[in-house]
This record gives sequence, C-alpha cells and structure tokens, in this order.
Amino acid sequence: MMYMQNKQILILNKMKIILDKKYYKSDSINNGRIIARFFENLAANIFRQAYKYSVENQKITGQAELPLIFGERNIYSTIAVAINEITPIHISEWAFNPSQHSNIEKSRRVDFWCLNKDGENGTPLNYFIEIKKGWYCLNKASNVAFQAVINKDIVDLVQQTKDLKSISPEWDDLDDVFLGISIIHGYYDDDKLYYNEHNVRENIYKNLDIDSNLQLITSTWYIPSDLESQWDKSKCKFITIAGIVTNKSNDGK
Repeated sequence: MMYMQNKQILILNKMKIILDKKYYKSDSINNGRIIARFFENLAANIFRQAYKYSVENQKITGQAELPLIFGERNIYSTIAVAINEITPIHISEWAFNPSQHSNIEKSRRVDFWCLNKDGENGTPLNYFIEIKKGWYCLNKASNVAFQAVINKDIVDLVQQTKDLKSISPEWDDLDDVFLGISIIHGYYDDDKLYYNEHNVRENIYKNLDIDSNLQLITSTWYIPSDLESQWDKSKCKFITIAGIVTNKSNDGK
C-alpha cells in the first residue's frame, strides 16, 4: 500500500486500486472514519468480484467481459456479493411507505440496506445505499464534462441520497448512513487517451450540494491490460466507484 496526499494506492492480487479522499472530510460527519473504511472495503470487494467474474467467464466461454460495464440492474448481484463479504445482514429493494414514515408522500425504495458493526467493539450502523451506473469517454476530442444523461444521473443520485436522509429511518435506534454510489467506467480509443479518474471525480463533485454536508470518496480500479479490450473500437481503462455520503453532521444536524 502506498500513500499520497488524500490518496492511497492499493495493490490487491495484482489489482491496482486508487482510493481518493480529496473531498472527504471524515470529521464533518458522525462516524466518518468508520464510513470511509466501509466504503473502501465495499469498493474493493466489488472490484474483486468483477475480476473473478471475468476470469471464470473467460475459462468457460473464452470471453473476458467485465460485469461493471453493464447497466445498473445487471450489476446488483456483484454488489450484493460485495456487501455479503462485509456483512450477511443485507436486503435489496426495501420499500419505505407513507404509512410508516409521515415525512414522505409516496412509497419509495432503496436499492440496498445493510447493517454492519465495525470491529468487535465498534459502532453498528445502518447503511442505506442507492446505485447509479454510468460511463465517461477519455478521448481528448470529447468534452471534459459528463454527457447530459450521466450528469443527470449524478444529480438524481445526490437528491436520492438527501431524500433518504430526510426519511431518517433510524432502525433499532442505530445511526444511519446514506450512501449514493455511482459506478463509472472510463473508455477510450487507441492513442486517444487523455482524461483520467480525476476528471470523473471533479465532474461528480461539481454536482454536490455542499450546504448539505455531502462528502465524496472515490475508488478506482485500473483494468489489467489483458482485460481492457471490451468492444471492437474502444477499450475500458478504469472503473471508478464514487461514494456520496451523508448522515448526521458532528454538530448533530
């Protein structure tokens, strides 16, 4: 493991993973360090499961495809496996109903909920997780900004995360963590690689509502060269998992 300012590089089974905390202030929210560790473990588990999928699929079919370049609903099983590596207590598509929560007008669902205790004497926390899936062109001729549809997904994810906080379930009188996750793969054409994961991070950060005390943490897996070729013309250089985090701030709000 190598450390840089607000960044650490992990080498896990030949997997290069970059954890970036430039816009994550752990002291601004309750249990900030615990949440960061949870996100770091979750992202690494997602990457490991995706890599296992690719290796085993290649053995059987001859194709080294990566599930994390697929659509949102296609990757739920990968995320569920990753959560299960941390805690067996998890549920997908949980519904919140107006009859149970007077502060919402209509029923809504959260993609994942899990309960995790950080160590033997740690603090148990409820994690409510929303998922979005996107992509980003790394070619120099492309715009530095996200495509409109991806940018809208980030805006929606920010709002979903804030909406969960407004519901504030507080099951079993435990503290809640509201985590919006965006999984974005960066692709490029040969000899046209220009942008990187920093551009992905900045595009997400500019959509955060800073007044709501949202924190941003990202984890990026740089794909091994033998797995980059996923399409006829383009290659997948990396996959970034961004976590948009909120809960009670340290002033109790």
